[in-house]
Amino acid sequence: MDSGSPRAFLCSLGLHGLVALALLLSLVSRTDEPPQKILQLVAGEGDNYMANEAPALGVTGGISVPMTKAPEPRPAPAPEPTPPAPAPAPPTPTAKATAPEEIPNFSKQITRKLIIAESKAKLELKREAAAKKKREEEERKRISKEEFDQKNKARSAPAPAKNTPTKVAKIDAEGIAKGVVGGSPNNKVGGAGGKALTAAEGDEAERYGAALLQRLKDALDRTPGLNDGLRAEAEFTIEADGRLTRARITKSSRNDAFDKAVLEAIASVRMGTRPRGVAATQLVPFSTHGR
Repeated sequence: MDSGSPRAFLCSLGLHGLVALALLLSLVSRTDEPPQKILQLVAGEGDNYMANEAPALGVTGGISVPMTKAPEPRPAPAPEPTPPAPAPAPPTPTAKATAPEEIPNFSKQITRKLIIAESKAKLELKREAAAKKKREEEERKRISKEEFDQKNKARSAPAPAKNTPTKVAKIDAEGIAKGVVGGSPNNKVGGAGGKALTAAEGDEAERYGAALLQRLKDALDRTPGLNDGLRAEAEFTIEADGRLTRARITKSSRNDAFDKAVLEAIASVRMGTRPRGVAATQLVPFSTHGR
């Protein structure tokens, strides 16, 4: 076939196009995978990663207490001004009647003093008699109570010890023991270990992946003494029942303590049953906070 013919030119052009397409596909395959989507998970303990509301703290069948907003205080009305009191009228001068000077009767004065003294003595005797009668009645009541207690001592219940704590009736709100304050009493199963009170984004596979990353992060954060700025990648397998197995470091942080902490964090996490759409083999980056 002549190299200058149109057919030869089209064949050459097609071959060059196939080579260019192969190079483009190889470049695309080498690009890094897009970052994994981080979803909000509801708070509370449990594997309920599909929950839209965090469970409320309390017990099943407890008392539902609606939170009502307190009314805003109103300012007190200003007191009405008190009208000034009218000025008192000046006293009317009265003429003093001049009475004739009387001669004192000493006999009447002495008799009156004797009557007053006798009345005071009778009143004092009456008070003493009433006080004595009251004391006698109280004494009889005290003796009667002691006799009654003595007779019924066998029937009376033993007195509680001094250091025994007093039992106080407890009012439990509607919810579950592993719930959170501010959660919903409609969630009777549990939370997903997140931070939010509500979550509505993501399908089952995405929420499972978000719960996995959150638990791995929490497990690694509990390791003390790790330096900042460390980063490593690890590969592991999620079994069908949620166990994480066959963990290995694929990209070391060049810090033996951090690489060991990553493997221990993976071994400590246990997930729920792996849903459809979640790959069994996972490659996850780990890092410390800071730089």
